Amino acid sequence: MILDKLRANAWKFATIAVAVLAVAAVLAALYFRGDAAVSDARADKARQERDAARAQVDALNEARKRDVASYLESAKARAAVDAHTDQSNNRLTQIEVRYRDRIVEVPAACPAPDADLMRELGEQTARVSSAEDRLRRVRRAAEEDAGRRGAE
Repeated sequence: MILDKLRANAWKFATIAVAVLAVAAVLAALYFRGDAAVSDARADKARQERDAARAQVDALNEARKRDVASYLESAKARAAVDAHTDQSNNRLTQIEVRYRDRIVEVPAACPAPDADLMRELGEQTARVSSAEDRLRRVRRAAEEDAGRRGAE
């Protein structure tokens, strides 16, 4: 009988021990499950941050490429402007030289007008008058032509 009681107590303590171990295993499993969930959340957040950083790096690389292309185009434009400026300056210099060459110095006390100047003045006046006449004729013809078109 003592043996039966001893055996019953042994089973009782063994059952309690197994129950305590089962509860400890369940608690450990719940702890590890929670820890795994937290780790998964951290990993997801890290992935999102990584993807955002990659997108930002890609955007910065594209911006850098655009900046380089813009710089090259600006350099080309500056070179073209410089070339045109040089060309304009050369033309201006040539015009100034021609203008200075055409200046005729007239003495302060001129007894009579210079014959060459008067002849050139007459020729220039005749050219201007003939050009004006041609423009008037062209204008009249254009107005008449426009009047005919409007009438039709």
